[in-house]
Amino acid sequence: MDLTPMRRRHRRRNPDDPRDRIERLALSFPTLRWARGVAPFDPNELDAWACGPASSGGFHAAAFILGVWNHYADWGCGKFDLFRAFDTWDREHREAFVAWAQDPWTA
Repeated sequence: MDLTPMRRRHRRRNPDDPRDRIERLALSFPTLRWARGVAPFDPNELDAWACGPASSGGFHAAAFILGVWNHYADWGCGKFDLFRAFDTWDREHREAFVAWAQDPWTA
């Protein structure tokens, strides 16, 4: 049973809003569906989660999301490394990344 919507604050969704877009992208990665800082999106919380209890797949997914959000920032979890991520990720994670890569965007 997916309880993700129950974790979100009650606010109207806007498909063009950067926070809504990044939240939807983050939720496409299985290891981020229950991560702190994803829903609602809070980049500082997600960074703290990636530095702490995240699995290796979750760490790479969080680093990717934070890079899409702001690739100029010096995130505590470090910069996204595509080769390490693909070495770690399962099929679902790779598919989430490839879906973004087919029509990439940044916030």
